[in-house]
Amino acid sequence: MEHLIHALHNHAFLFLIFILTLVTDSVAHLLDPTESGQPSEFASRITIILLCWIPLYLLISLKTVYRQGWVMTFLKFSIIGVSYVILLGLLSGAAAVAGFVLL
Repeated sequence: MEHLIHALHNHAFLFLIFILTLVTDSVAHLLDPTESGQPSEFASRITIILLCWIPLYLLISLKTVYRQGWVMTFLKFSIIGVSYVILLGLLSGAAAVAGFVLL
């Protein structure tokens, strides 16, 4: 049960960061509508900071929840991260192919 709660917590954090990124970009466009679709430098920096915080937060949360050493935590973090990206890519590709076939 702890694993499920930790996974849900991390996904909620990811969604929150993505929402903050979208809000930052939208506010930047509202404040300066004359730009040609490019986000302001301030909004770009905020977005970069938010996106860089994601892996750090996930690593720290893994270390905090499972209370292991940094080497073991980083090894688990790397394996989980690579597996997650591969699975996400495969499933996204399968969904795209299924979408094209059903058209």
